[in-house]
Amino acid sequence: MSRMGRVVLVAAAVAASAAAAVPATAGRLPASLPAGASGAYVVPIVWQGQTWTARQSPVARLGPGGNYWLATPQTVFTDASGALHLVASKVAGTWYSVALQTTKNNYGYGTYRFVVNTPMDSLDPNAVVGMFTYNAKVFPSRQEADVELSRWGQPAPTAHNAQWVVQPWQAAGHMLPFSVPRTTAMTYEFIWKPNVLTFRARVGSAANGRIVNTWRTTKALPGSAQSGTQVHLNLWFQRHIPPYNGLNQEVVFQSFSYTPLP
Repeated sequence: MSRMGRVVLVAAAVAASAAAAVPATAGRLPASLPAGASGAYVVPIVWQGQTWTARQSPVARLGPGGNYWLATPQTVFTDASGALHLVASKVAGTWYSVALQTTKNNYGYGTYRFVVNTPMDSLDPNAVVGMFTYNAKVFPSRQEADVELSRWGQPAPTAHNAQWVVQPWQAAGHMLPFSVPRTTAMTYEFIWKPNVLTFRARVGSAANGRIVNTWRTTKALPGSAQSGTQVHLNLWFQRHIPPYNGLNQEVVFQSFSYTPLP
């Protein structure tokens, strides 16, 4: 999860039934936000066998990127196929990002796999998609291994559009930018072991899909697994810069899985 001011040239309240889809159209969003709305919409959503909660901060800018955050049935929902939708939206002239975290907080060594249906061509250069582990009690690493998808404001379609990150990102050898195909679904995974961390990006949704990038590091590690580690998903704007195209941004996750080490 990149911090505010980070510039690289490389990347709920929900419906009562988690299976009920709510179209992500600007016309369905509320015309304005009620006063004192912080926390008002945040209730659990069940997806992939996990309970997730959505972030709500409509009146105070928070990191990453110094964004406002909104959780409504239009910004966080599942569809009839079981896919999870996150929608960063403009409401009453203000742009809001969206984020989820698991209530489960004992993740550790194992394989984390995220299948993203949204092709990179569908995302504005200022949009950032994050998939990562996080533990607020562990400093400075936060047990944070990141998958980040973004062109970080670079309009050129050929700019790097993804990166692997292990916090703290400023440390030498803790970040690897790369590019993934722009027109297809992708699978991102990392395998966290005590002495090695391995990232892989695969084309498509199959667990054995063609690998387009791998990073194996024994230097940049989240540290020893500790109680308190959660999984986070988010969609936000780098340096809170609105999308160039002026359109709501949406990312669709087909699935998430975690397999502990034996």
